Amino acid sequence: LTIRVEDSQGNPKKSINRIMDNFTETIRAQDPSPDNAMTFQVGTKANQSIRLGFTDMRSYALGLASKEGKAIDISSQASANAAISAFDNAVEKVLAQQTTLGAVTSRMDYTNANIVTASENVTASKSTISDADMAKEMTSFTKNNILTQAAQSMLAQANQSSSSVLSLLQ
Repeated sequence: LTIRVEDSQGNPKKSINRIMDNFTETIRAQDPSPDNAMTFQVGTKANQSIRLGFTDMRSYALGLASKEGKAIDISSQASANAAISAFDNAVEKVLAQQTTLGAVTSRMDYTNANIVTASENVTASKSTISDADMAKEMTSFTKNNILTQAAQSMLAQANQSSSSVLSLLQ
């Protein structure tokens, strides 16, 4: 098993050649730039991949806290209304990321089902070819066996004919 983790330029970051019991990879998406996206190879061709970018889901990035970690102020009507807007925006961002993750999950499930089907089809084709080869070989063996028995029978008759002629001559 070989797994490669590459950066956005395609340079390898990690290579693993054993079972990954203790492997962990932490990815923090602090901004929605292409540098924090992951690309999953899902097919046999170079362009068969799924790219997934992560959005920063920390409370500051969602507008629910200040950079210093202070909570939203709801001490007045105006600040409470602003807090409701901030929560609405945060929910929209989280739902958008959840939708993206759900879509990628569905595509990966579909790809997995296709790979399983392709594997089963290859196994069935291999079995069919093997069965056809076996039937062909058995037919050839039976034909050759019949020809050998016919040749032996003709030799026996030829030997018997010459024996009969010799017995008549005596």
